[in-house]
Amino acid sequence: MQPAKQLAKHIVFRTLTPSLVPKTVECIGYSFASSNDPFTAAFKYTPIQWGMISNMFVRRAGEKDLSVVAYNEQEDRVEGVMINEDWKEKQPDFYRQLDDWRPVRAIFNELHTRFKAHNSRIDYGRILHPLYFTCVRPEYRGQGLLNELWERTLETARARNYEAIVAEGSTPAAEAILTTTRIGFKEAVAVPFSEFLYEGEPVYRHLTSGQHGFKKLAMYQRDVNSNLYI
Repeated sequence: MQPAKQLAKHIVFRTLTPSLVPKTVECIGYSFASSNDPFTAAFKYTPIQWGMISNMFVRRAGEKDLSVVAYNEQEDRVEGVMINEDWKEKQPDFYRQLDDWRPVRAIFNELHTRFKAHNSRIDYGRILHPLYFTCVRPEYRGQGLLNELWERTLETARARNYEAIVAEGSTPAAEAILTTTRIGFKEAVAVPFSEFLYEGEPVYRHLTSGQHGFKKLAMYQRDVNSNLYI
């Protein structure tokens, strides 16, 4: 394996603000539509569709100071994204109105139900949740952006005295990154693609074989060492 390249000098990391929301949504749409993502593979989602589902969450995150982006000063473009919110945040009202995302909402709902079954007491301010929209543009992968996004999110969690962080992952690559010693997540619960039924149909089963090889949608968790000392 080749060592990761150093961060480009023109890349800076910024807290997500309202002015960066359009560029952030564009980055998510482009990255997921052109990546090895199971939901793109299953339903052929376009950059516009990824933009529509992510926009409502990104706009909300832009009003707070929990999320971070990798910003390209030369190109005036966002190259990497980590959208963070408190686990207790409610789903945006428009979230359930996107009919083409119903099978995806269903499997995420099942995953979250399984997680809550093992975590009955989840108070506001206890768990930080980097959303599924975490991404880096394909042309900037392998250059350390994702590790830096995670490091800054962990710093935010410590500064805000969160007890834990949870994040979803759906690919072997995501699992490998999250469970590295440096990042330190462990799988909490999972929904195998081969078993999940949407309206009685195994809509994800074909993803588990052949060129795809996707196995599950999983929730990963790690504790946070707080900056609060008593």
